[in-house]
Order: sequence, then C-alpha cells, then structure tokens
Amino acid sequence: YGVFEEDQLTQAAPPGMAYVGNSQYGEWKKDNTGNQFWSWYGKYALFSMLFSSRPSYYSRNSWNGWNNNYRHQKPYFGKTQNGFQKYGTFGTNVKKSPGFQSTSFAKSGGFKSQTSSVRGAGANLRGGGPKSKGK
Repeated sequence: YGVFEEDQLTQAAPPGMAYVGNSQYGEWKKDNTGNQFWSWYGKYALFSMLFSSRPSYYSRNSWNGWNNNYRHQKPYFGKTQNGFQKYGTFGTNVKKSPGFQSTSFAKSGGFKSQTSSVRGAGANLRGGGPKSKGK
C-alpha cells in the first residue's frame, strides 16, 4: 500500500512505513540521547496508535535501512542491535507491544510453548492414513 499507486508497496514492510519520511505526515525528532525517531503530526497521531502504540516506533536508522536497501525490492523486517527480527509477527516490537501481551496466545507462552507438528515428521511417526492399520 502507499499514498499513490506508484508508491504502493508490493513487498512486506512494517505498518505505516510508506508514510514515514514524508513531511506531509510528520517529521524526524531527536530523543535525549541524540537518536532520531519519526513523530507524526497531530492529525496523524492516530497512526502511531494504529501502527505501534509507541510514538518512537520508527528510528531514522531503521527507516534509512528500509528506504535505501529494501523499498520496492524485498521484504523488510528490520534488525535489533542483537540481530533479532524487529518487525513482523515474530518481531521483538510485536512481542513487547501491549496489544500482543494481552492476548491469550501470549499469556499461554506464545511462540515458546508451541509443540512441533506431526505433519513434517515422516512416515515413521505418522499412522499411515485412513487405509492403513496404523502402527
């Protein structure tokens, strides 16, 4: 998606990334450590809540990386300082968000408690299907 058809994103990107960096919607500001983050203008402040629930969701470094290396080219999930995925379903930003933390999935252990599927386990573990006698 994007503002105009020629700006549409055809590769995975964090929500709202197409609007970040566009002076019509906000501006870059610095925090008390000198790091830049995207700040939405008042009438677009709802975007912050829709996309992340945190005002400083997009850092300038993260946006530059996406804009210069990924935009219109390949999916982008960002990286944390430790090298973990930052955005997307398995991203650290999602796991830390209040919206995710309040789900029954997160409360039950989330991704950590999932057991492996029998589907990909091979014939030795499966029963053999409806016509077999099982194991």
